[in-house]
Amino acid sequence: METTENSFPIPDEYFAEKEIMQTNDGSKTLYLPKLKEQYHSRFGAIVESEHIYIRHGLLDRNLPEVSVFEVGFGTGLNTMLSYLAARKNGLKIRYSSVELYPLTASEYALLNHIALLESSEQVALQDILQSPWNEEIMIRPCFSLLKIQCDLLTYEPETRYDVVYFDAFAPSIQPALWSDLVFRKIFAAMNEGGILSTYSSNTKVQRSLREAGFHINKLAGPPGKREILQAIK
Repeated sequence: METTENSFPIPDEYFAEKEIMQTNDGSKTLYLPKLKEQYHSRFGAIVESEHIYIRHGLLDRNLPEVSVFEVGFGTGLNTMLSYLAARKNGLKIRYSSVELYPLTASEYALLNHIALLESSEQVALQDILQSPWNEEIMIRPCFSLLKIQCDLLTYEPETRYDVVYFDAFAPSIQPALWSDLVFRKIFAAMNEGGILSTYSSNTKVQRSLREAGFHINKLAGPPGKREILQAIK
């Protein structure tokens, strides 16, 4: 698929066909044949999300009460792992996530994330996936969730964030989302000391983050990826 700076939103037809992909840690992810893109790394969906967004995003921020903003709800894996981290570490999280192309209930059912995650929390994890869109829900006392179906390019944040998970499709697929304009908007919506974590270490992404005002840390990546980015306000 040929992409340009104006190629977002992606036509719905590119999301009509999805295939299940088994990843190396035993977890499954979805593959989009028309985009030649998957939702997670084939080296391990859970391992990747834990490493990039929990360890080097949420937990590195080290706050007892955290406001998290996620770009790309996708399969809900980052959200579920954040909830489990809140329970394990005694955190209170207010979580917001934007997604223009939500999965259906049947598509969530094809994945095995809940079965592989903590069994005692499976009801809460189901609540995360089944919660309504565009309405803030208290999943449990330690975790509120607002899933927003919208285009990130037109979304205007209404609060300040301590942590941002930037988990959009690759810059080659959605270049407009990885632009100076978007990162400046996110920078303005973050608290001082806030952390933006992302899997992409693309040179243009680094430049756009710096132009927005972030300080960049290059960190070792999860299996199959040499490095990731952690951007600090």
